[in-house]
Amino acid sequence: PTTQGCDSVFISTLIISPEIITLNDTAICAGNSIYLGGIYQISSGIYSDTLATVNGCDSIVRTTLSILPTHIDTITVQICQSDSIHLGGNWQTQQGFYIDTLANSDGCDSVIVTELKVNPNFFIQQQASICVGGSYLAGGQLQTTAGIYLDTLQTIQGCDSIIETTLILDQNF
Repeated sequence: PTTQGCDSVFISTLIISPEIITLNDTAICAGNSIYLGGIYQISSGIYSDTLATVNGCDSIVRTTLSILPTHIDTITVQICQSDSIHLGGNWQTQQGFYIDTLANSDGCDSVIVTELKVNPNFFIQQQASICVGGSYLAGGQLQTTAGIYLDTLQTIQGCDSIIETTLILDQNF
């Protein structure tokens, strides 16, 4: 006996799931890195990562990366000798350059480079003589007696300029 083959029909439904594309915009601070496109990135650009969905299909994440700059400002500050100012994390009294790093509104570095100049105070000692019955302007008023008188003035930079006058009464005249 011979058997005859019959056609069998198999009907299947093929469902094609679309790939999922997600677009992201992100920014990092200059000097930092982020893992995109399979490696750590430090430059702006567009990077793609392909992941698998739960159905095994492609899910593509496309990220546009921007680099936020570090802001650097240079300023000059002047103080008087024997004064101090808080720079570089400490109280400074010496001329030089000091760096402070702060966070700006984006959370990135904002660097301030300060040139500190120290202006001198002046202390001058002088001697003056007056005759009996005479007077001399010292210590902020007319003086008629011997003694040591101090006058405190300001330099053009606003620093102290102290004049110490030793007043001598000359009785030979």
